[in-house]
Amino acid sequence: MGNSPVNVVGPELMWAGKLADAVRWLRFAVETYPEEADSRMCLAGAYLASGDRQNARRWYEQAHKISPHGTAKARLAEPDAGSKD
Repeated sequence: MGNSPVNVVGPELMWAGKLADAVRWLRFAVETYPEEADSRMCLAGAYLASGDRQNARRWYEQAHKISPHGTAKARLAEPDAGSKD
């Protein structure tokens, strides 16, 4: 992840099980650092952890557009993230 404090807080909230707060923080990170794929990856992970596959897929796709050689493509291929609800 980038060095932004916002990019640190979001994952910490996820790990603490505070998924709604993590989504809120990570959406802020995406808006604040639009050039970073990492924020989108974490946001997708937060959505996936909360059971929202549709939004998870959307954000994995956006991360892949920013960083085609990153891990987003692999996450999109996984059954839990790749299926559409």
